Amino acid sequence: MDDRQKTGEEVKTSSFETENSSENRKQESNEEATESMHQDERENGSEPTDERNSGSKEASENMNNMNNNELSKKLEQLETERLTLQEKIAVLEKQHRELEEFLLKMKHEFALAKEALKRDQEKKEKLLAESMARDLFPILDTLDHALEHDGDNSGLRMIKSQLVSVLEKYGVVEVGKEGEDFDPNWHEFLGYAEGPEDKVIKVVRKGYRIGDTLLRPALVIIGKQSSC
Repeated sequence: MDDRQKTGEEVKTSSFETENSSENRKQESNEEATESMHQDERENGSEPTDERNSGSKEASENMNNMNNNELSKKLEQLETERLTLQEKIAVLEKQHRELEEFLLKMKHEFALAKEALKRDQEKKEKLLAESMARDLFPILDTLDHALEHDGDNSGLRMIKSQLVSVLEKYGVVEVGKEGEDFDPNWHEFLGYAEGPEDKVIKVVRKGYRIGDTLLRPALVIIGKQSSC
C-alpha cells in the first residue's frame, strides 16, 4: 500500500469516527434533554406526560360514571312519576265509572218518581172527577125526568148538554143506551119487556163510568120474545 492509499483510508476512518461521535453526542443530548424535562416536571410538581394521560383518562371515566349515575337516577324518577300517574289515572277512571253509575241510578229513580207522581196525580184527578160526578148525578136525573115530560124544552136540553160536556172533560161518560146489548158489567136489570132478545129496551136511569171504573150502573129493561 502506498502512502496515498494509506492516507485515504485514514481519512475515511477519521470521518466515520467523527460521524459516530456526532450521533452519540446527539443521542446523549436528547437523553439529557428528556431527563432534564422530567426533572423540571418533578421539580415543578407536575406529573410526567404518561401519568397526566392516565389521570385524564381516569377523570374521564369518573365523569362518565357520574353521568351514568345521574341518568339512572333520572330514569328511576321518571319511572316513579309514570307509575304515580298511572295510579292517578286508574283512580280517576274508577271515580268516572262510579259517577256514571250514580247518574244512571239517579236518572232511573227520577223516572220512577216521575211516573209515580203522574199516577198519583191521575188518581187524584180521577177521585175528584168521581166526587164531582156523584154530586151532579141527582141534577142530571132531574133534568132527564123533566125532558121526558117536556122534550121540546131547549133550555133544559142546553143545561143537560153543558153538564155532560163538563163530565166528559174529566173522563166521565154515560152508560146505557136503548138498542145495545145487555151487559151486567154496566147495566142493572130491572125487568123484561117485549122486544129483541137481551137488548136494552128502555133506560130507566142512566149510568156513568170513568174509563173502566163504573161510577153508577144504568137501570134498564131488556127485551124478551113473547111466548105466544
